[in-house]
Amino acid sequence: TLSVGPNVSTFLLPIIAFPEEIRSTFHGLSSASAKVGAMVGSMLFPIVSEHAGVTAVMGTQAVVCLLGAAFGQFLIEDHEDEEGYTTDGFSDTSSDCS
Repeated sequence: TLSVGPNVSTFLLPIIAFPEEIRSTFHGLSSASAKVGAMVGSMLFPIVSEHAGVTAVMGTQAVVCLLGAAFGQFLIEDHEDEEGYTTDGFSDTSSDCS
């Protein structure tokens, strides 16, 4: 089954986003960034909740999630390997099957 959550974004996205030569280094940086983000979020939750309320905390989290999704969708380039396959697994060199 597909586990939706930090595992997909932490482990799958670096494989898709980074070229082979630097993949392991940036895989570690992505993992560390995710852990720092989780720590900052859990430290700020009680502070923001006390001053602005739970609704403001949830709204802020929703905005951050949407910004992250937009960033991932529109700013991460698709890499093509030597055989013409892109990271989505489909070849750009295939012929029309009609």
